[in-house]
Amino acid sequence: AAISPNLVWYERGPKDIGGQIKSLIVDPNDPQGKKVWAGSTNGGLWYNPDITNVNSSWTQVNGGDSWTSLNITTIAFNPSNPLEMFVGTGDLDFGRLNPGSGIYKSTDGGLTFNRLISTATTSNILGTISHSFQYIFKICLNSLGHVFVNTHNGLLKSTDGGGSWVFVVTSQRGSDLEIGKDDIVYASFGTFPSNSAKIYRSNDALASSWTDITPSSNGGKVEMVLGNSLNVNSQVIYALAQDLNGSWFKKSTNGGNTWTDVTIPRDPYNNSLIEYSQDISMMVDPTNNDKLFFRNGYLMKSINGGLNWSNPQYYVNLGDLCLVGNG
Repeated sequence: AAISPNLVWYERGPKDIGGQIKSLIVDPNDPQGKKVWAGSTNGGLWYNPDITNVNSSWTQVNGGDSWTSLNITTIAFNPSNPLEMFVGTGDLDFGRLNPGSGIYKSTDGGLTFNRLISTATTSNILGTISHSFQYIFKICLNSLGHVFVNTHNGLLKSTDGGGSWVFVVTSQRGSDLEIGKDDIVYASFGTFPSNSAKIYRSNDALASSWTDITPSSNGGKVEMVLGNSLNVNSQVIYALAQDLNGSWFKKSTNGGNTWTDVTIPRDPYNNSLIEYSQDISMMVDPTNNDKLFFRNGYLMKSINGGLNWSNPQYYVNLGDLCLVGNG
């Protein structure tokens, strides 16, 4: 049923450093699942050892301003070695041009970080690997420890922990990136507004070849989220393409082979389509692929796979979503 109307929200900060929180992630090294990392587009990288405790404070990493760039856009851990942590920089959305300084890596669970020299921008030539690391949208790692990075020039891969890189999808502006439990990679591309929406699925864990699974020729920037599925044959995907004309919201239950329409959330007060922007996140309940959370100003919930939406929360400029502790 719907979330209780008596649900109470608590501010957990950090609140005195500017910038949108683009990335939230629970630390896999915390057995209780309460330590949370937050990356801000202007405030740098922070962590809270117990996000559930109102008295637990946030700590800014490395003094914050000692980093070459404070434009944190994505955070990822290596599932094969959780002490390895990758932090991407560079915010490019809706006219915002805040170049980053590449990727910062920790090998001790976030105690110390060093910038990956391979991601330092040494070229101003559009489409080159070096130029790509100016704007990083998403970092994901598979169970082999291979690093995938979606950038404004395309999708790159590293098999040596970020020492070197190769393009696996080129000449397209990246948007989102997800990896299934079977290590199949799903990468989306597109700009807003334009009819440039694309979703590709790797044909193996090495991402040596790809299949175009884009459900519609319309739409621009594509946001995705995967359900808690075991393999590509049963993989649940929710994908939303933003555009002024031709926006769509789709769901697949077979890894993108076929798609069905789901309901685009509407403003609960005037029934208009919720304004789409860079401020979109989705999250699927890990115990129920039909329970979907969506945020863009309003935070809303569906319990039937996106067919209906309920429990709109007050309009706020929300950032990322994550599930803490036992959910």
